[in-house]
Amino acid sequence: MHDRIFLTPVAVSVGAGHKRMIASLSDMHEYLTEFPPSRRRLSYGAAVKACEAARAGGISAESARDALITF
Repeated sequence: MHDRIFLTPVAVSVGAGHKRMIASLSDMHEYLTEFPPSRRRLSYGAAVKACEAARAGGISAESARDALITF
C-alpha cells in the first residue's frame, strides 16, 4: 500500500479561517480519522470507503479525492 499524491490538493476549512491542504491518500486518511465523530454524516462513510479502496489499489486516487470533495 503506497501513498499516492493527488494531481491537485484539496483545501479544507479547519476553523477560524484556517485551511488544511490534503495532497495525498495518507493526508486524506489522517484527516478523516481525526474528523470529529459527532460531525460525521453519510458522505463521511463514503469518503472513508473510497480512501480505503484507493489505498488498496481498487480505485484511483483521483476517485478518492472526488469522494473527499463531496464529503
